[in-house]
Amino acid sequence: MLNLLILVVGLLLTRLKPVFMEGDLCSGGHDVSVDIRENSPDGTFIAKIPVNGNTLTAEIYLNVTGPDLEWFRMEGKVIKLNVLPNRPLDRELLTIPFLFAMISCTDVVSTDQIDYRLMVQVLNENDNSPIFLEESVQPLNVSEMTPIGEVLIRLQAHDKDGDGLIYMINKASNDAEFFRIDLPSSGKVLLSQLLDYEVKKQLDLQVYAMEMNTEERYNTTAKITISVLDGDDQYPRFLPCNFLLHRKTRICVNPVYRGNVTEAKLLYHALQLSPGPLLAEDGDKGLQTPVAYSILAGDDNGRFEVNNVTGAIMMRWPVRSFVKTPMFTLTVMASQVDDSTKYTVTTVLIRILAPNRYRPRFKTIENEGFIQEQPNPLALVVTYSNKPLMLEAIDQDFKNGRNPNIGYSLTHQSNHTQLFQVTQEGLLLARADRLHAYEKYILQIVGTDKESGDMVSMRVKVEVLHSSQPVPSGITKENRKFSVKEVGLVGGVAVISLLFLIFAIVLLIHFGREWNRHRRHRDIVAIEQNSNVHLRSLKRFQMDQQISFILQ
Repeated sequence: MLNLLILVVGLLLTRLKPVFMEGDLCSGGHDVSVDIRENSPDGTFIAKIPVNGNTLTAEIYLNVTGPDLEWFRMEGKVIKLNVLPNRPLDRELLTIPFLFAMISCTDVVSTDQIDYRLMVQVLNENDNSPIFLEESVQPLNVSEMTPIGEVLIRLQAHDKDGDGLIYMINKASNDAEFFRIDLPSSGKVLLSQLLDYEVKKQLDLQVYAMEMNTEERYNTTAKITISVLDGDDQYPRFLPCNFLLHRKTRICVNPVYRGNVTEAKLLYHALQLSPGPLLAEDGDKGLQTPVAYSILAGDDNGRFEVNNVTGAIMMRWPVRSFVKTPMFTLTVMASQVDDSTKYTVTTVLIRILAPNRYRPRFKTIENEGFIQEQPNPLALVVTYSNKPLMLEAIDQDFKNGRNPNIGYSLTHQSNHTQLFQVTQEGLLLARADRLHAYEKYILQIVGTDKESGDMVSMRVKVEVLHSSQPVPSGITKENRKFSVKEVGLVGGVAVISLLFLIFAIVLLIHFGREWNRHRRHRDIVAIEQNSNVHLRSLKRFQMDQQISFILQ
């Protein structure tokens, strides 16, 4: 009974199983067209081929062929994506965003074959940031004469995903205020402030290219170096130039030049001027256009001439009297050779000096002083007469011997010059807080005539006394080897001797007068008694009168 039941079920199953004619096992399929996103992983399902035959029982054989077959693999009737580790599915790397293949179905028994077409469209993902085109972010040279609003550069960037881009300037960058972009999608960078080569020779422009309509808003950055070229917008200026800031503009104030010439003396070389030789340069340092010099005013009938190329001022004949002509004030112009309307002027003061007949000199070639050890940072060096040590040179070219143009300084040959300094008036100062008792220093002081250049020197010996030592007063250093007691004794003896000498002189004068009166009376009596001796007595009388007059 059981066997009968099994036979009936088998007949039913046989009756339900589809029966295919020869060659029908590969039919039932169709062409496949699907979409898949780029960057899909390996093994991603693409499609299933709905053919009649069974690949598991080896009734049919399915095979992939075609130009992009390496991107697919068959697993039974299922087609999957074939991705290698070093070959992701990147839409941007494909020539076209499609993959093509043929699915060949072969009937194993009849060897009949049917081909189905497979077309896979690779969909784009936003997986790329914009990239600036190299030629649009190259270093740029811009003249400082470029007007505001001029287009300096047109930025261009590319997005492999084809996204729309906008361009922006990084406002936090140092030189952002010089540029602007009016229309973000255009990429045109315009100048927003005037450039100045003399102030800033190089600018750094930092820009962004950003995706416009994407969720990610990927962006990229570029830095463009802009070199400012010098334009002819500056006038010449005399050196050294003193710059002043006026409303964010640097203004050059020309120096006033000063020089000296001596009365009745003709120089055969260019005048020596201060703060330096007469020199002007083009304010446009990048151009350095040559300048020409000329004297506009102040010249005494052509007494001075200026070299129009070098600016050297020469004297053609001397000045006869510095009293009548104590100074010349010259107005000198420097103008560009290629454009005389671009010029500048300055003043040259030439003072006439009296002839320098005498060199300055110190009264002594050596001087001495002392200073007490003390905590003060600066203290005067004083003499042994307890007066400030004054180092003053005498110049006989001046009535009172005082030349106000003499300056004083310490030579580098002096030892420990870092501890002493001399004022322009000749006072010697010491760093008392850095000196120690019983030290001795030898300093070389130089006095220099700033007009003639004559120099005179003096050696100064400085002794440091202990703070507890009494300050010497009115005693020279040579006499300080005697004690106070000895000096007092010698002084007392000298006073007594002087008194005795004065008393003796007074007695001598008194006795002389008495003897003279007695002698004169006797001679008068003799004259009256003896006229023969009158002439001789008269002569003696005259002589005595002269002696008496002298004694009186």
